[in-house]
Amino acid sequence: MSSDIYHYGIPVLTAVWPEGNVFVLGGGGGSAKTGIMNRVLLVKFEHGNLSDPLSEVDCNDEYPFRFALHPNSSDLVVGLGAKSAKHLKIESLEKADKANTKLVEVSEGETIEKLGAISEVISSLKFSQDGKLLCLGYERGWIQVFEWPEMKERVRCRDNVDFSSLNDIDVSPDSQTIATTSERGLCEFWSIEDGKLLNTLNKPSLRAPRYAHVRFHPASSSCRIYTTVNTGKDGGYLFKWSVGKNWKPKMICKRKVATEAVSSFAVSQRGDLLAIGNNVGDLLVVSGGGMYPLQKVKGAHMVFVTALVFQNENLDEVPGKTIGLLSASADHSARITHVQKKSELRAWLSAYAWLILLILLACLLIQLDRYASTTSTTKDEL
Repeated sequence: MSSDIYHYGIPVLTAVWPEGNVFVLGGGGGSAKTGIMNRVLLVKFEHGNLSDPLSEVDCNDEYPFRFALHPNSSDLVVGLGAKSAKHLKIESLEKADKANTKLVEVSEGETIEKLGAISEVISSLKFSQDGKLLCLGYERGWIQVFEWPEMKERVRCRDNVDFSSLNDIDVSPDSQTIATTSERGLCEFWSIEDGKLLNTLNKPSLRAPRYAHVRFHPASSSCRIYTTVNTGKDGGYLFKWSVGKNWKPKMICKRKVATEAVSSFAVSQRGDLLAIGNNVGDLLVVSGGGMYPLQKVKGAHMVFVTALVFQNENLDEVPGKTIGLLSASADHSARITHVQKKSELRAWLSAYAWLILLILLACLLIQLDRYASTTSTTKDEL
């Protein structure tokens, strides 16, 4: 395992990994009184190191809080701390020349006009996998779905009702369903067709459980969902669910992943790896199937992890043996961790190696005891 870390002078609150060795980070201190600038930064990973910012966009007094990256890897929508959003383009990713990658703010056109007309604080946002929909979750708890790039409204869910800030949002691979988590600790599923609530996920039998993150499995033919759950004093858990046509999820796997609260969560493009960041800066990577621990980085950051992003993979190619994981933190740092991939069997053996060792040791002790008893009996007979 190897990793590389770099400090950027701002609390990093959000991050995306478009493609190749290009990353975009966002964060800041909010009001100018803090003395910390609010910026969106474009950086590269070259020769084993993260670079200084190659390009940046100043966000004035509004800190970049959430990113939504379009599947084309060049359109980036930035949710700001205030009631506004920006549309940026990662310019060289649209052209043959990759050497001079830069961030460009889109300042005119129908898309930016509609984004500028938003009068709510955006607390979460996500593009659909086909790039045709942009889903916005608001601080007051309702959802708005737009067709991209026209920004024509498709549907609203829980329209203009004061509920609870939506902390996380995801869109199903077929672009039919939205999943959200909220400050109330609920996980809900919504129909994109008519905006109706399909179901609210039952809370597990834990001490004061609160759903924190939700993700659809990005490559599963059947509907699979991952959720993280934080508890009052019992740390963080990861759940895997199977969802039928009636939208009544059935839990198929559960694992405790942190003694502290989970602060960030990511699923790889193939769905074979899951990454968890916690409130004290630790990272954990587990397998997507049985959720067996694969790799842990204790103290990867000094404080809570704010963003996790796996490296994009070419799904038409044979998976590589390693994959990059970008993590960011409010301690001003970003880090690349190189994750070694393992088969589900190897992951299981690694996770339970201590148990297997104890069983073998117990068997050995039993055999030794039997041998000692047999030897003692033979001597007595003689």
